Amino acid sequence: MTRMLSKVAMERILEIEMEMENHLGEKSKSLRTNGNSRNGYTQKTLKTDTSEIPLDIPRDRESTFEPQLIKKNQRRSGDLDTKILTLYAKDMSTRNI
Repeated sequence: MTRMLSKVAMERILEIEMEMENHLGEKSKSLRTNGNSRNGYTQKTLKTDTSEIPLDIPRDRESTFEPQLIKKNQRRSGDLDTKILTLYAKDMSTRNI
């Protein structure tokens, strides 16, 4: 349960991060201005204190997107699970987190 909750929360945060950063400079494929666009996902397994979480990290065609939650080449997370569960316990939604 904790593992699935962490997976869903982290993947949603990564999606929002890509959108908020306005990284691609587009809202839809018809509005592309810089030639860069989404290019699916990269799979990564993040090792936490309690388990391994398989994640789908969004990527772009030019590989210029740098996630802040889970950096490129990062495979280990400290107490991220605990932080996310604490925020949920305080009635914060995925959007707020």
